[in-house]
Amino acid sequence: MKKIAIVLAVLIVVVGIGLYFVYSNLGAILKAGIERIGSATLGVKVTVEKVEIDPAAGTGAITGLTVANPAGFSPGQAFTLGRVALSLDPTSLTRDPITVRELAVEKPRIAYEHGPNGSNLDALVANAKRQSGGAGGAATEKKDAKPERKLVVERLVFRDGVVAASHAQLQGRNVEAKLPSLELKDLGKAKGGATPAELAEEVVSAVTREATRAALGDINAAIERLRGTAREQIQNLQQQLPGALRGILGGEQKK
Repeated sequence: MKKIAIVLAVLIVVVGIGLYFVYSNLGAILKAGIERIGSATLGVKVTVEKVEIDPAAGTGAITGLTVANPAGFSPGQAFTLGRVALSLDPTSLTRDPITVRELAVEKPRIAYEHGPNGSNLDALVANAKRQSGGAGGAATEKKDAKPERKLVVERLVFRDGVVAASHAQLQGRNVEAKLPSLELKDLGKAKGGATPAELAEEVVSAVTREATRAALGDINAAIERLRGTAREQIQNLQQQLPGALRGILGGEQKK
């Protein structure tokens, strides 16, 4: 009986040490998970500077999250998220789905680059759809892989965002536009939770729609300004040309 008690005591200590390790390293574990799942879902490098999480309070923050541009576009970042504040239901951490009460994305910066075959944001959405199985795509699955934990996001907001847009017709210039505030509710709730890939597709698609709308408005306005400047230069040249020609011809006649 004494031996059993000793074994149980040892097991309790081991479990306690294991739980302490998990909880004390939860930020690093989540950071690695975001980078791994994000990179696999979007088909580009996703990096996170730091994740802080208080599982007892159900609060935390993600800082320095970046999403690289897809292949075929300029080097750099498509998304740079300054800070993401999160609030979740702590009791759901041991259940499926995990309930995230709110994700608040503050001061995101989005680079919109228009190429001959569409934009960099369109390419990211296409990658996410292929991974999640959306729009007729087949979801990527590993043989004998464990089922993914699902999530429900009750509220997701984007605040104070900026879209930096580039286009061939802008002749190397960039224009910046304000990203309208965006709010999404009950993501994954209708089907009892969504996988990270499914959530990524839905969120990236929604942000891409708003960013594209904001970027195209400013791009078109900038192109019109360039055309207006070009027209003025042509008109000035047309006005100056007759006088210049008369001066040249007059000089020739005097000779």
